[in-house]
Amino acid sequence: MKNYRMLKWGLSASFIMAVCGLAVAWILPANMLLPTHWNANGNIDGYANIDGYANKWVALMLAPMTSAFVTIVLYGSAQIDPRQENIARSAPFIEMTMIALVVLFAIIQFVITSYGLGFHPPAKRLILGCVGAIFLVIGNYAAKTRPNFFFGIRTPWTLSSDEVWIKTHRYAGYAFALTGAAIVLIAAFDSNNRWALPAVISGSIWSALSPAFLSYLLWRQLPKDTPHP
Repeated sequence: MKNYRMLKWGLSASFIMAVCGLAVAWILPANMLLPTHWNANGNIDGYANIDGYANKWVALMLAPMTSAFVTIVLYGSAQIDPRQENIARSAPFIEMTMIALVVLFAIIQFVITSYGLGFHPPAKRLILGCVGAIFLVIGNYAAKTRPNFFFGIRTPWTLSSDEVWIKTHRYAGYAFALTGAAIVLIAAFDSNNRWALPAVISGSIWSALSPAFLSYLLWRQLPKDTPHP
């Protein structure tokens, strides 16, 4: 899949994030410390360096560098997959997943930058809403993927049968979409943050494991003389 537009877009967005981060870091006080991690209740915790804070340069470069890394990994994976015809047919899923992830890192960059400028946006709701949106994107495009070795529900049974792959990803699309919709609603309306963590954990487990189990059941139902690719 020689889609350089995907690579250029992701790296360009990451570069813009980095430039904005450097510009903000330049005008902040030399000893300015910025939050880099929030706990399940949306409060800054002590996961990063000291009491949840890191050096301003590190904090403001974290999201852009991670965004660029993810872009390169996704693009590189698409290039080295031996089933290029199927990768090309899966391009909408790959591209939209990359865009959704880059947007997530942009939101994280916005939140960290806002703290440096004296604003305190609802970090947990913004990030949680983006996570839900990523699930929705995956759910919407999962059925459009075709068997490959890097993207989608890759089990021995989906990789051994195109029919099992297609049916599994059709179900996975609904699972991810429902999980994403639930997470977005919780981000919007759960002001007490009681349901956010359980929803993300349970939804992620259900969305990942139930399609894998279904793929095995579908494979068991195949005629024994079904040819394998």
